[in-house]
Amino acid sequence: MSRNLSYSALLQSPGDLQSFSDQFSAVGGVRVEQAYLEQAQVRGFFNSEGQLVGGFSLNLIPPFRYLDRIPNVPTPALSRCAEVGFAWFAPELDQRERFFIYASVIRDFVRSGRRYMVAGSVVGQLVSAQRWALPYSIYDGPVEVAGDTVQLSVYYGTLATIVRGYVGHLFTRKPRQLLRRVRAAFTSGNQVGVAV
Repeated sequence: MSRNLSYSALLQSPGDLQSFSDQFSAVGGVRVEQAYLEQAQVRGFFNSEGQLVGGFSLNLIPPFRYLDRIPNVPTPALSRCAEVGFAWFAPELDQRERFFIYASVIRDFVRSGRRYMVAGSVVGQLVSAQRWALPYSIYDGPVEVAGDTVQLSVYYGTLATIVRGYVGHLFTRKPRQLLRRVRAAFTSGNQVGVAV
């Protein structure tokens, strides 16, 4: 993999799940319920020193964290859903390493045999980043979390929307970067190498 990301493993022991919970809370500011992690598939990513540097959960069994927090609204058939959550990265991971973790989410989702991937967040920037792959909205509105009212977005997609979202993201982002570099070269008078 890389210096910062050496291997991944499913976490199952209470100690490993507690370490995952502590790390996620430190990065995300939200406490993870141990009971939820015990029923989910939790994948941790480790650096070459064996330190946990990222991870996510994939839950196939109700109760689902996001769907249980929202008012009674239509949802995909729960028996066909996999809920991804608690994705986090240590600050030292670069964009390629973070992409590898997201690719692992997709791999584990495909292996689950479920049709729909459900996710959600109260963080607007994260919602925007995930919605290009999970475009179908289930709920956007207020919920109560730890005594506070927050805006929660819950959404879902299929493998097809995830692949279409990734491919679309790559083909719209790369040409924009290329165009910016070409414009910079022409306006500055400098020659700039362009890699695609």
